[in-house]
Amino acid sequence: MSGVISKVEEIQKPICDWLLHIKIFKLTAIKHCCWILSGGQGKVDITA
Repeated sequence: MSGVISKVEEIQKPICDWLLHIKIFKLTAIKHCCWILSGGQGKVDITA
């Protein structure tokens, strides 16, 4: 199961890095990526 999780992270990380370079999506991308990378539990709270 951990192999699947690490594979998802491998896919998500570059997408997040790419989205963060698009200013118009920056805040949304940060919030979305933090949510994804925290396992979708909403534990990461960013109020930027």
